[in-house]
Amino acid sequence: MISLEGVFELEAAAGKYERWNSWANLLDSVNTLDELEVIEDYVRKYHPEKNNHLLDYYREILNKWPDPQLSYDFKYIFSLTAQRLDTPQKIRIFLRGAEFCGADPEFLAWVVEPIIFSHEVNGNKVINVKLNPFPRDLWVHRPKNKRCFILSILSRCTQLQAWTLLYLLFPGIQLRLLDGHDNVIFDWRTKEEREAANDH
Repeated sequence: MISLEGVFELEAAAGKYERWNSWANLLDSVNTLDELEVIEDYVRKYHPEKNNHLLDYYREILNKWPDPQLSYDFKYIFSLTAQRLDTPQKIRIFLRGAEFCGADPEFLAWVVEPIIFSHEVNGNKVINVKLNPFPRDLWVHRPKNKRCFILSILSRCTQLQAWTLLYLLFPGIQLRLLDGHDNVIFDWRTKEEREAANDH
């Protein structure tokens, strides 16, 4: 349960919300409407300039998934993805990310599980994922190939639902990009490692 003192501590650790992701990370730590109310009271008192639309959005998420859980089949089939989703808060991030991508949670897990496997089990720091077939009208109409659409979202979208999903699934990732029209790159190398490889 988040107390007002806990909010003060989180704010100090987050650098007084100077960064957008610190504010989102604070809200993603909330697990109940009562906890959200503590933060709302704090915001009204200490940060009246903050936009309340984000708080309203988190209230919707908490109402939609008050007690999210993973099924046994999900844990068994997508074990690496499931390891990332060890709290209700993390499951909500995953569910809203799947909703943002227009995909079932199981389909999203099917797309990302091989990437997690390649990085964590095989030890690859750079993973190239082919988008094949890649629809030319990706950014005009949602393609029929949802796999391409999900990977494209993870490679370049900056909306809250997209980047919180990215860093939940691929912690420590340093770079992600859509290379040309048919290749997505997920890169865990540091800047120094990329420079040493003449790959900027």
